[in-house]
Formats: sequence, structure tokens, C-alpha cells
Amino acid sequence: MVAARRGGADRIADAAIDVRCRSGSHNKSCTMHRILLALAFIVLSWPSSAGTKVWGFRGAGFEAWSQGVDQIADQARQIPGVNSVAVYNYYETQPVYDQIIAAKAADPRVRIAIYGYSCGANAAVVVGNAVRGNINEVLGMQPSVWCGGGSRNQLSRNIGYGQNTFAPCWQTVGLGCQQWDGARRMSQIERPQRHLYADEDPAYQQDVLSAINYLAGYVHTCDPARHRCHGHTLIIHRAPGGGVSHVLIHH
Repeated sequence: MVAARRGGADRIADAAIDVRCRSGSHNKSCTMHRILLALAFIVLSWPSSAGTKVWGFRGAGFEAWSQGVDQIADQARQIPGVNSVAVYNYYETQPVYDQIIAAKAADPRVRIAIYGYSCGANAAVVVGNAVRGNINEVLGMQPSVWCGGGSRNQLSRNIGYGQNTFAPCWQTVGLGCQQWDGARRMSQIERPQRHLYADEDPAYQQDVLSAINYLAGYVHTCDPARHRCHGHTLIIHRAPGGGVSHVLIHH
């Protein structure tokens, strides 16, 4: 007897289930066996968690002024569960928006993280707010009061987690002191640092990378108090005479 739960398609494969029908036999029982096993394998082989895709935005000015954004991207690519990382300039919000929409259409379970530095952090908010549907994380490093949103920017409720690492306005002359409100969860982290050095500050980078790492590694567990939790168990029994019976239990 072999039992496998949802997400355990590897165990089904390892069991080497072999339904043998006699040559030339096309009886209903044989056909039903094949159909049920094919359906069960599809259900059980469906991935238990989706991959994570990350987009980053550089700040205004020369790309060399935002090298930390690319450094974060290089490190994020090494995080298990992160499928892709792309970096854009702060004004390239449309292509990022289009790519996110396409990614969500291809796999509704995909996990999305957007981060940015300076005006790029403001751009991350713009894209996150514009998407109709869930955005897992919007992460900012010293968003500017001069790049939209004023002194306090508002993140929409479609954003699961907002995280903003900022510095005092007197230290950044407004270039890195915008604060954030909204989202379903919000974290505000104050780290004094001059604006042109914030993106390469190890503490700033770690704030972003820690959030991405958490998202990519998060394993969803069903909460019976909030959802109708269910799974699948496939039971296959081989009779001594060579017959096969199987039951797919939805619970």
C-alpha cells in the first residue's frame, strides 16, 4: 500500500506504480485505472509553493550612484526560492508593472517583492499600488520626499508587507526621510546615514535581503480558523492476483 499527500508526487513516482493491462485488452476497468492514476498524479504533482520574483529600482541620477541596488540584486539571486531578479531605473515603472502582471497571469501563486532606493523606493510604491491583486512585499531604502508622496506616502492594502528604512530629514535634506503608512503590515526602520551612502550600507542592504529571504522561504500552513483546509491522499492497493485498486481521498 502506498500513500502520498498533496505535494508528494515524488513519492508516487518512487513507488513505480505500474498498471498492467493485458495486451489487446481495452476493458472499462483498465481504462478507469489509467484515468484515475493520471488525474491523481496531476493533483499530487502540483507545486506546494510558488517561486519568488524580485524587482529593484535604482535612484535618480547616474547608475553608479545606486550601485547598492545592483549589489542587493546579486545577493538576492543566491537566495533559495528566488526565481528571478531584475533591476530598473526609477522612471521605468511601466515595464516593471507589465512584467508583474504577466508573472501573476502565468502563475497566480507567484510571490512578488519590489524594492528601491531613493526615488526608486517611491517608484516601488507606485508600482505596488497600481497592481490589482496581491503584492507580497514593497521594500524601501531612504525614499525621497521630492519624488512623489510627500513626507508620508500611503501603501495600498493589496500590499502584504511594507518596509521602509529611512534617515532623519536633517541628515538627508529630504532625499531619504519619507515615511510610509498603510499596507497590511508595515515596518518602519530608522537608520541614520547620509543619503548617497545608504544603498551600500550593509545594514540597509540586510533589511531588504532579510525580507526577501523570509518571503522566499515562507511555508504556508493552512489555518482552519480562516480557511477550509484540505489535502489529498492517494491509496493504491495491489491485490495478490495482480489487480490494482485505488482511492483518492479529498480531505
